Amino acid sequence: MTSSGLDELIARTHYVLLDFDGPICSVFAGIPAPTVASRLTKILLDAGVTPPVEIIETDDPFDVLRYATTHTPELATDIETAFRAEELTAIASAAPTPGATETLHACHDTGRPVAIVSNNSEAAIRTYLATHALTDHIAYISTRTHTDIARLKPHPHLVTQAIHGLDADPTRCVLVGDSTTDVQAAHATGIAAIGYANAANKTQRLTDTGADTIIIHMTTLANALRFLHFV
Repeated sequence: MTSSGLDELIARTHYVLLDFDGPICSVFAGIPAPTVASRLTKILLDAGVTPPVEIIETDDPFDVLRYATTHTPELATDIETAFRAEELTAIASAAPTPGATETLHACHDTGRPVAIVSNNSEAAIRTYLATHALTDHIAYISTRTHTDIARLKPHPHLVTQAIHGLDADPTRCVLVGDSTTDVQAAHATGIAAIGYANAANKTQRLTDTGADTIIIHMTTLANALRFLHFV
């Protein structure tokens, strides 16, 4: 989709669903994600679990969490609890994404309810929103809990939950995310997906996954939302 395609999409968008880590902020800007992944892997090892090499060497704490779900529920809960604590520590140094606040203000000013749909924990997200005076701009939060860690994106559960929470018409929704799993989860629920390519290597991946359009900067989205009222 071209910029005119983005305009067409936004013109019919009444409900905006945003991923958190990426479109809103960089959660692990101050505490690198590989450090968190290593700490979670140590919990596995201390529990007597020897994960495969790709888990031991991963830079992504979500890989460790997903792996833990293949073992006992108790171990998965332990990893999720530890991860949640790491997120709460990291969120204090999270870096706001340029254009994110403007996007939320544009949604607010044009009457578009916003839901956050994230694999991150609710506690970390609410802490960030409160710190940056953004809580009132969010109508619904659909996030990871210790009971649904097997249903994170790309599973459609969190997106479906947000649509229901907003009492929204799926045909008037769009999900904005920087990961292929965001696009997959959006399309699994029948809603449009905007890929946020905040790194050069993401544009092709998001396109190949089927993103309806791609943006490079959140300010592009903010401007479209502000000047293109939904019909």
